[in-house]
Amino acid sequence: EGPINAALDARLDALEPTLPFNATLTSDLLQWPLPGAIPDEEATPPDPWLLEELTLRAEGRLTDYRLAVSMMVEGPEVPFTRVALAGSGDLEHFAWTPLAVSLAGGSVVTRGRVDWAEALSVEAVARLDRFEPGRFVEGLDGRLDGDIEASFTQTDEGWNLSIPTLTIAGVLQDLPLSLNARLTGDSQMRWEIETLDFHQGDNRLNAAGRVSEAIIDLTGELNMPALASLHDQLSGTLTGRFAAGGSLDAPQLDLTLRGENLTFAENRVSSLRLNADISGIEDPALDVSLELESLNAAGQRFSEITLGLDGLLSDHRLTLSAQAGPGMPLSRAVLTLKGGLDGARERYRGELLPLEVDTEFGDIRLAQALIFEVNLPAGSGATTSSTWWPNGARAAAPGRPTCAWSATWLCRGSTPTGSPGRCRPLAYPLGFPPPRPGPMSTSI
Repeated sequence: EGPINAALDARLDALEPTLPFNATLTSDLLQWPLPGAIPDEEATPPDPWLLEELTLRAEGRLTDYRLAVSMMVEGPEVPFTRVALAGSGDLEHFAWTPLAVSLAGGSVVTRGRVDWAEALSVEAVARLDRFEPGRFVEGLDGRLDGDIEASFTQTDEGWNLSIPTLTIAGVLQDLPLSLNARLTGDSQMRWEIETLDFHQGDNRLNAAGRVSEAIIDLTGELNMPALASLHDQLSGTLTGRFAAGGSLDAPQLDLTLRGENLTFAENRVSSLRLNADISGIEDPALDVSLELESLNAAGQRFSEITLGLDGLLSDHRLTLSAQAGPGMPLSRAVLTLKGGLDGARERYRGELLPLEVDTEFGDIRLAQALIFEVNLPAGSGATTSSTWWPNGARAAAPGRPTCAWSATWLCRGSTPTGSPGRCRPLAYPLGFPPPRPGPMSTSI
C-alpha cells in the first residue's frame, strides 16, 4: 500500500534445474518517476511515464516459457496507447506473436523472433492499419497503412540488414502518399537498393543501384511540381537527376537541378539551373555552374546571377557575376577568385582579381590582385598589399574624386562581420593611410 499499488503473485521451484515458475503482476496505475521522487522546489517537473491497467502473466520454465502483457501507456510525447504482447521462448530465443500497439482506431501489429545462441538474429514483420504518425511526431499528420518485412543479423564478422518489403500508402499532410522500397546492406557498406520510390501528391523521388567499397552505381530522379504541398512557406517546381559512380575511395557525382518560380518565405527566384560534376575525396575535382534569374532576397533584387567553380579543392577558380536593376543598393558585382585549400584542410590561400562592385554609394575596383590567406582553425586571416580604386576610375572625372590607397591587413575572428574591430592595417606601402570612413571608403 502507498502512492503506487501493485499485486504480485509468484511461485518458483528453486530445486529444479529448469526453475519452473509462474507469476502474475497487476496494477491499476504505475508511475515513473515515483510520486514524491521529484523535489517540490523544482519549477517544472518532467512529465511522468504512466502504466495503467497493467496485467503481466508468465509461466513455464527456463527451457520453455510463455509470457503475456497488457497495459495502457502514456508518457512524454507518447499519447495514451494500448500495448499488448504475447510470446514464448527459452534460453536461446524469444518469439512474439504478436506485439500490438493500438490507439484512436489505428494499430501497428508486429510478429517476429529473436535468437542469440550463436549470433544475434532478428526476423520481424509489421502491419500498419490506419496508423496516425502525427500523434507521435509533430508535423506528420495523416493516416497510413502498410506492410514491412525485415531481418537483421550480428556476428563477429559484422552485421547484415535485409528489407525485402517496405510498402506504405495513405495520406500525409492532406496529400496521398506511397513508399515502396526493397534493399539490403551490411557492415562492409555494401548496399543493394533494388527500388526506392516515394510519392507525396504529385511530388516524386526514386532511386536504384548499389554501393560498395569497390563500386558505386546509383541513379535517381527528383520531380517535385508541387513544392507548396510540402511546406506552408515553400512553393514552385523542382526537378533533377543524379548519378553516383566510382568507388568509396574515389566517388563521382553528377547532379542536375532545375527550378521554376521557387519561393521560400520572402525569398524568391524565378529560375534556377544547377549542374555539378564532382569526383574524388581527398582533393575532389569540381565542375559546378549555377544560374539564377530574378532573385529577390533580403530586400535586394537581382535580374541575373551566374556562378562557376572549376578545378580541384586545392587549386580552383571561382567566378561570380551579379546584375541588378536600377535603384538597388548593389547594382552590379563581378569577381574572380583563384585559390586552394591545403592538404591539412586548415589554410585557404586565394587571389582575388578582378573585383568590381557598383553600389548606390559609389563604385569599387581592385587595381591589383588581392592575395589573402585564412587560418581556419584559428579563425584569422591576412592579406598582402592591395590597391583599391574607388569610383571605378584611375583618372579624375568631372565631379567624381579619384584616389587610391594600399594596405596590408590582419583580420581575426571566427565570423567575419565587417566590424572595424575585426581587422587592422599592418602597413601602408604607398606611404599614406586610407581615407576616413565615409561613402567612398573600403575596408577588408
